Amino acid sequence: MLPVLYPGDLIKVVQRLGFGEVKQKGSHKTFLHNEAGFSQLRFTRTSQSRPAF
Repeated sequence: MLPVLYPGDLIKVVQRLGFGEVKQKGSHKTFLHNEAGFSQLRFTRTSQSRPAF
């Protein structure tokens, strides 16, 4: 079974990978990486994410 990822933990991971937060609109944060492009994450205290494979 895959682990549950909480928003705060997931944000730490994408920042370690070189993404920087560029904006936030509501509960969505947008991160930008010079080589990889961008990623948008939902950030709420109660949300959980499981990796999809």
